[in-house]
Amino acid sequence: VYMGALLFQIFFLIWTVMLGILALPTLLLPWGFVKWLPKFWIGGIFFLARIFCGIRYRVEGKIPKGPCVIASEHQSAWETFFYYYHFDAPTIILKRELLWIPIFGWYLAKMPVIAIHRGRKTQALKQILTQAKKLL
Repeated sequence: VYMGALLFQIFFLIWTVMLGILALPTLLLPWGFVKWLPKFWIGGIFFLARIFCGIRYRVEGKIPKGPCVIASEHQSAWETFFYYYHFDAPTIILKRELLWIPIFGWYLAKMPVIAIHRGRKTQALKQILTQAKKLL
């Protein structure tokens, strides 16, 4: 189990850095031309999780098409990857500090995300409601 998790982490890092660097020129393009890129990256992560960790999943029920709101209790990065991979055009609410991560944050800033300051709860809630209305 530990060896598989270690190999997953190593290949996850290689996959992320390699794709992040190779795709840097896409940051110059409008979002509509590069929205396939995160799904491609996440597909690679799911592949690595299956190969090295034996993680498999199945979807039961229907995944809605078009705009919708999904409220889930955030347990890990898994559901964020899942939502982005399986929904048409998700907007993720995330802590603004993630935008500060070199390269990774640049891609996040290109995506339709709502970056909030978690320390300012009331302001963050207002921001979420305002921006979510615009995006829906």
